[in-house]
Amino acid sequence: MDMFENAIMHYVAADHSTLVIPEYDIGPGWVSLDFLGVDSKKQIIHVIEVTSAANIGSLLRKTKEAFYPKRHVERLKHQLHKEYAGLYDSWEVRAAIFIRKENRDRFEQALPLATRQCTRPVD
Repeated sequence: MDMFENAIMHYVAADHSTLVIPEYDIGPGWVSLDFLGVDSKKQIIHVIEVTSAANIGSLLRKTKEAFYPKRHVERLKHQLHKEYAGLYDSWEVRAAIFIRKENRDRFEQALPLATRQCTRPVD
């Protein structure tokens, strides 16, 4: 874990209601998330990806793919259901993407409209 990822992990967990699990694997050999955030207060599962790289192409592809039908988010929901006896079935799953501020607009515009949510930069 690099310094940027470490800082983001502490930022996400700062409210003391979000458990952050680094390098969370979705199924064997499938995909590894930078972090999985489990917000018990708001009942939200956060799929968290972090990069300080100037080139955001691979992160953009990974983010788009995650929300395709039968892909990462659906596999994650199935895995959580199986491992935690349905405890998280009604919880919303959101992506939280942390990138350089200067890449934010380009990243957001490249996402399909259905994937976008309210975003704000973290300074």
